[in-house]
Amino acid sequence: MIRFVLSNLLSTNFKLISIFKLDRSCHLDDIEKKKKEKKKKKRKKS
Repeated sequence: MIRFVLSNLLSTNFKLISIFKLDRSCHLDDIEKKKKEKKKKKRKKS
């Protein structure tokens, strides 16, 4: 019984971590895109 609970916790934990990692990587990509867009806008003005 204890083993089952532990393995269950581990699997849910792993899922959460993977989702978190995916979310972070997507978020980082968005930040990079925004930075690039800002640079492009500045170039157009000058």
